[in-house]
Amino acid sequence: MKNRDAGDRANVDVGPLQAVRAIEQPNAATAWAEFAVELSRALTDLNEDEYLIVSTKRNPYFVQFAGQGGFGIRAETISNQYLPHGRKLANEVAAMLVKLGWKTPTNLPEHLDPEGHSPDGSPNYFLDLAPPVPYDALAKLSVQTLMILGAEHPGDLQYKAFNEAREGIRFPNLHIMRER
Repeated sequence: MKNRDAGDRANVDVGPLQAVRAIEQPNAATAWAEFAVELSRALTDLNEDEYLIVSTKRNPYFVQFAGQGGFGIRAETISNQYLPHGRKLANEVAAMLVKLGWKTPTNLPEHLDPEGHSPDGSPNYFLDLAPPVPYDALAKLSVQTLMILGAEHPGDLQYKAFNEAREGIRFPNLHIMRER
């Protein structure tokens, strides 16, 4: 084999140019529909005292779920109780959340009113769903909520999941970034 100087060019025959064959990413509407299916599957897998929080990457907005075993599931989305001044939800957004089916916040945060806490309410918008939980409908509601809160695509989301002992739970089927 002949040695080449750095300035020599190697002639490489690559043959005729081949078209790149790849599956294109789905549009946003399809991506949201696929995410709703996977979120429904993840919610089905939540056991008692396990939690899943799906949040936007750039804003402090979320939907969260708490597995309650034989009692079903609790779902919540952010309210103004926990948002800083510049991030508060507009009245129109709050009205849309209620129109979607979320119950309005009923409690102050526990640190502000430790005696007034009720297990039947929440400082966030919430739902308590008894078995059989309509996971598909809950996932669709959650997608609509995240879109109202400003997420344009599931790629704008991240998740955190854990049990009561704070041990992490993985849901790779969600195809979104896992928050660490």
